Amino acid sequence: MLFWNTETVSPLLGYVLILLFGAWPILSVLLTYKVADWLGCEVNEGNPRPCKCCGVDIGGLLYFGGVSGWFTFITVPAAAVLLVVWTIIVLVN
Repeated sequence: MLFWNTETVSPLLGYVLILLFGAWPILSVLLTYKVADWLGCEVNEGNPRPCKCCGVDIGGLLYFGGVSGWFTFITVPAAAVLLVVWTIIVLVN
């Protein structure tokens, strides 16, 4: 018996979760740069820059969000494998 089967998880929900997993680093980078632009801050991959939001420095958080795009090299291939595996599970069940 498989842990993930189509009786407990909708096939469409499985596809959506896998695609979100693969796209998460890209979405994180887009959100980071949108927030930094909104606050008038600079974000780069060299080092964290000071950025105040409501009196709190969120420069380190924005830096991590900006460089998290490198996780795409792991999550996109993993999501591709998971999509193939999930498709096989859906077809078998």
